[in-house]
Amino acid sequence: MESNPVIKTRLTCKIKLPKRYHVNTILAFHQRDSQAIAEHVNEHSLAKGLLWNNQPACLTIHFRSGAAQAQLILDGTATTGDSALLSKYLHRLLGLTQAIEEFEQRFQNHPELGPILHKQTGLRIPTTFSVFEAISWAIVLLRGFGWLDASLHDDIAVRRGLQKLLASPNKMSEKQVQQWLEQFSPWRALVAVHLWAFGSW
Repeated sequence: MESNPVIKTRLTCKIKLPKRYHVNTILAFHQRDSQAIAEHVNEHSLAKGLLWNNQPACLTIHFRSGAAQAQLILDGTATTGDSALLSKYLHRLLGLTQAIEEFEQRFQNHPELGPILHKQTGLRIPTTFSVFEAISWAIVLLRGFGWLDASLHDDIAVRRGLQKLLASPNKMSEKQVQQWLEQFSPWRALVAVHLWAFGSW
């Protein structure tokens, strides 16, 4: 008895990216899968397997000419509203729902953070597709899912970044980093991402 062929559905979405959007930061975040089983990343695109409405799917995003061109291939049929939902998820996945302009304006003249904000304008928090993915990759949940006020003071890369920023000869303790980050609430996770990027220069 022959099985019925699997119906494939293709959804597309194109999003214009802001100026000074940090594509490399987003791609680096999704390079966690060193064996390229669930995610595959190259210089200008990423592809990831996921579940969409409990159906296996593959999401591919190409970054070119200041835009993100996404394609979602479903093993099944799409439902009403899936196109709009794809656009919504992409905006969150790419960090485009984060109010970074307000954050940058408020702290652009901060004596310590201000200079790196000018150099890293437009930096956003990379996010995961779902809470489950953030947990399964053993990432700090609040960072992976895009909450902006997670302290992340226990992240060693953040501590190194702050040590470099303050030109401290000594390693920063978790408590020191936590206390320093308090002044930036409710944007502590954004500050932590800036410290992480600054520390990798």
